[in-house]
Amino acid sequence: MKKIIIFGSLLVFFLLVGLSGCVQRGENILKNSGFECGSDDGPSHWFQAIIPQDNLTMTWDSTVVYNGNYSLGINNSYIYENVTCNNWAQQIEEVPKNRFFELSGWVKTIEAEAVVMVVQCLDEEGDFVGFGTTGDINGTNDWTEYSSMVYVPPNTNQIIVRLALCGTGQVWFDDVELTAKI
Repeated sequence: MKKIIIFGSLLVFFLLVGLSGCVQRGENILKNSGFECGSDDGPSHWFQAIIPQDNLTMTWDSTVVYNGNYSLGINNSYIYENVTCNNWAQQIEEVPKNRFFELSGWVKTIEAEAVVMVVQCLDEEGDFVGFGTTGDINGTNDWTEYSSMVYVPPNTNQIIVRLALCGTGQVWFDDVELTAKI
């Protein structure tokens, strides 16, 4: 009887340790998704993916926010020759695979040509194997919540979330989450 109790206790322990790396339904896998943490270099866990120009500014903004103390902003008046999407991005390498996720966040725009929130699923070679987007948001809009579902295929090696302004205008993003659904 004592051996069964010890064996059962060990089994429960190993199951809990083994499941601790799993993403639970409703869990947000983005780090610093409210953009509240950072340093003079900008918000923690987020990087800029841009084609630099004099009329482009990327901000970790404390003046225009939906919630908390900071948002991420993009302001561009430069007209690129080709369609260009300057963006804030976060790469997720510990990928929960074969799952559905919802990308959601609050967006404010001023005279924006096109704004998107995007989830890119990439395999080991860096090829796209999955994709999800909120679709184009344009014009001038007060804070509005947008969302989109994406399936993360089993051959996904990394996920990149992008918060982008394509073309000219102004945009701010706040409280962006990538949440496990199933």
